[in-house]
Amino acid sequence: MAKAPARKKATAKKTAASATRATRRAPTRATSARGAGVASIVARAEQQVAKLKEQLAAERKNTVTLREKVAQARTKARASGKAADKNAVKRAVAAVEKSQEKTRELRQRVKQAELQVMAARVEALVKSSEDTVKEKVGVRAEALAQKAEADLVSAVAKFEAKWRKQRAAADARKLKAAEKKVRAQVETAVRKAQMKLRQEERKAALKERTVARRAAAQSAPKRKVGRPRKTE
Repeated sequence: MAKAPARKKATAKKTAASATRATRRAPTRATSARGAGVASIVARAEQQVAKLKEQLAAERKNTVTLREKVAQARTKARASGKAADKNAVKRAVAAVEKSQEKTRELRQRVKQAELQVMAARVEALVKSSEDTVKEKVGVRAEALAQKAEADLVSAVAKFEAKWRKQRAAADARKLKAAEKKVRAQVETAVRKAQMKLRQEERKAALKERTVARRAAAQSAPKRKVGRPRKTE
């Protein structure tokens, strides 16, 4: 008659262990959902970069075409000497300058969009760092719990309470050490990504100042188109 309570006790232990494992697996699905949302933000930022690069390529092509028109207009103006043809040259040059200004603007927008992609990736890494720690610690906790249940089968019944208390303390120390190790790895990766972002931002600022100086130099008054000098 003493065997029936023992079987009930073993069944209760198995049920409790299964419930514990199911509870530990639940956060993993939530972590995956958050990861998918972060990946979507990064993907949208990358799509914006690709779109701006397409616009930049198209505008550069347009600039080349407009420069060809300037050359044609100047040739025609030299040949005819008419005021209308000279005005056509001015209009063509103005169109080239406008296209060049748009190209410079698009280059800056591309650079800013690329920085936004990097910032989104850093933000994603920061957001997922805590989830990564929890997930890895949860896996380690589940492994330790399973091993503890297996070892408990062979333990003497009268020492069960004492054994569980000692094992829980040992597992807590192991989990703390595992969490510390994983957190250090994640924090190192975050610092490296943030340093890279700051370097790129400094490069972008330097590039922007260079572009501004070039733009100022190009906006200086240009010599008017006139009749070519006669050679003797």
